[in-house]
Amino acid sequence: MPSYMNNRTIARYLRLLASLFEVQKEHHPKAVAYRKAADTIRALRDDAADTPDIQPQGISQTMWSVIKQLMEHGMDAAYTAASITVPMTLCEILKLPGIGPRTTSTLYHSYHIASLEQLQDALRKKQKLPLSHSILTQLPAEITALQERERRLPLRVAEAAAQAVFQELAVLHGVIDCAPSGSVRRRDPLSDRVLLLACVRQEGIEQEIVSQEIAEQVEHILLTKNYVLTSVDDWLQDPVRSMTGPIRAFARIIELEDHKIPVYVLLITPPSWAKANVYLSGDTLHNEVLHRLTEQQSQLDTKTSPKTEPNSEYEVYANAGLPYIIPLLRDGVSMTKDPQTLVDHSDIQGDLHMHTTYSDGHDTLETMVKACVDRGYRYMTISDHSQGLTVAHGLSYDRLLEQHEEILRMREKYPQIMILHGSEVDITAGAKLDFPDTILGQLDFVIASIHTAMRQTKAELTARALYAIQSPYVHILAHPTGRMLGRRDSFPLDFDQIFNAAREHNVAIECNANPERLDLDPLLLRRAMEAGCLVSIDSDAHSVANLTRIEQYGIDMAKKGWITKERVINTWPLERLMAWIITSRNNDHVSHTGPDE
Repeated sequence: MPSYMNNRTIARYLRLLASLFEVQKEHHPKAVAYRKAADTIRALRDDAADTPDIQPQGISQTMWSVIKQLMEHGMDAAYTAASITVPMTLCEILKLPGIGPRTTSTLYHSYHIASLEQLQDALRKKQKLPLSHSILTQLPAEITALQERERRLPLRVAEAAAQAVFQELAVLHGVIDCAPSGSVRRRDPLSDRVLLLACVRQEGIEQEIVSQEIAEQVEHILLTKNYVLTSVDDWLQDPVRSMTGPIRAFARIIELEDHKIPVYVLLITPPSWAKANVYLSGDTLHNEVLHRLTEQQSQLDTKTSPKTEPNSEYEVYANAGLPYIIPLLRDGVSMTKDPQTLVDHSDIQGDLHMHTTYSDGHDTLETMVKACVDRGYRYMTISDHSQGLTVAHGLSYDRLLEQHEEILRMREKYPQIMILHGSEVDITAGAKLDFPDTILGQLDFVIASIHTAMRQTKAELTARALYAIQSPYVHILAHPTGRMLGRRDSFPLDFDQIFNAAREHNVAIECNANPERLDLDPLLLRRAMEAGCLVSIDSDAHSVANLTRIEQYGIDMAKKGWITKERVINTWPLERLMAWIITSRNNDHVSHTGPDE
C-alpha cells in the first residue's frame, strides 16, 4: 500500500478523475459521483488506506473498486478502472491555474491539445486559443513552474521511492549494506533524484539486480559530486576519485504520486564504503573543503603513518582534522555548525498546533489530549480552524464556546498537562483576522495563517502577514509561505519585513512539520534565526498519528535551519511559556537572545 495514500490525497485524485469525466462530457453524471465520493473520503476519521477491506458508508461498490485500485496501485490504475476515454495526459493541463475542465475540454475536443507538451507547442506557434489575455500572458511561466514542481521531489516522496528499492536490494545475498545518500540523506525538503549506495562483495551481483528488475545498469557513466550522471572522465576529476575499486551505476524509474522518480543505485566495494557515504551525501562545497583538508592532513601524516582507507564516516572526517559532521549539515555553509548547540528531539516540551474532529481533524479532542500525555508533553494547544475556513469545517463562535467547555473538563481530567485553548485563525484576503478581537481575547493562544487568496501580489500577501503579526492577540505565524511540496509553490513575501516585525512584536515563526509543507524552508529558518526571531516547531497534526511529525521531520528541518533550543518556544518550561504568552499579548518587545548566542 503506497504510504502517501491518506484521505486528503485520495480525495484529490478522485476530484481529478471527476474533472476528466467533465472533459469527456459536460455535466457527466460520473463527475458528480466522483466529487461526492471525494467529499465522503475526505470526511472519514480514519485513513481508508489503513483498512482497505472495509468499504466506507456512502461509497458504492463500483466506486470502492476504483478507490482500491488507486490506493494499491496509484493513479494510472484508477484511471483505467474508471473507464475514462479521454487521455490521462489532460491531467497535466488541469493542474494549471485558471484552466478548468470546461476550458480543457475545449482545448482537447476543438484544438486537439491533450498534453502540456502540445499546449506549449501551440503557445510557441502563437496558435489562437480559447484563453483570456491574462491567462495567456501568465501561462508560459505557470507551465515552467508546474514542470519544476513535478521534477522536484518532496522529501516524503523521495524517501518512499528510496525505501521501495532499498527493500529489494537489501535481500540480495551479495549486498552487505545499503543506505540512501545525496540530498535524501541530508533530508533536503526537495530533491532532483534519489541516490542509493549498496556495499557489495559478490561477483555477479549486477546480473542479479538486472534479472530481478530492481534496476538497469547504466553503461560507462557514473555520478559526480553534484549528483549528475556523467562520463567516467569527469568522475576521475572528482574528490572521490581515490575510492578503491570500480563503482557500478544502475538506474530505475519509480512512479509515485505525480512524479516519475529517477532512482540511482551505486555499487560500492567495502574499502570505499565509508568514504562514499560521506562524499556522496555532501554537497559540492562540503566535498571540496573536505577533500582539500584531507589532502593537507595526509601530507602532514605521511611521514608518521602509512595511508589507509577509513573504516567509518567518523574516520573520514578525522582524516581531514574535522569532527564528525551529521548528514543534515553536510552542505558547505553548515559544516562549522556544532549540532550540540541546535535544538533536539529531547528538548520538545509540547506541541502548539493541532486539529481535532471539531474542524478537519480525524481524532477527538480527548484522544489528542491522551496522546500528548502519553508523549510526556507538559503542554499542548488545541487549535482548530476559524469560522471562515468552511472547507476545513471552521468553528463558529458557538462551537468555539462548546469546545472551551470540553477543554475545561479535560483540564480537570488530565491535570498533568496544560491544555491551551487556541485557534488557527485565517488571515483574510482583506488583511483581517477571521475572528474579532473580542473573541481572540478569550482564547489562550492564537495561530494566524493564510489559506485563501494566495495569488495576490507580494505586497498584498506581505501586508496580510504583517497585520497578523502586529495584532496583540497573535502568538504564531503558521506555515508562512503556504507551500505544498510538489503541488504548490511558496507565495512571495517580504521576509525582511516579516522577520523584523515578528521579532519586534514577540511573535513566533512556525517550523511546520507537516511533510507536505515543511514550511518554513531551512534556508528561510536561517534568515529568521539571524533576524532574532522566535520559532515554534509544530506538528500541525490532524490525527494522533501525525503527532510524530515533530521528530520525523520538524527537528531535522530546524537543525538544517540552525535553530537553537533557546529560540524554540515549545522547548521552554511551562512557566516560561505562559509568561511569554502574557507578555506577547501585551505586545511588548523582549530580547530573545540566550546564553547560546
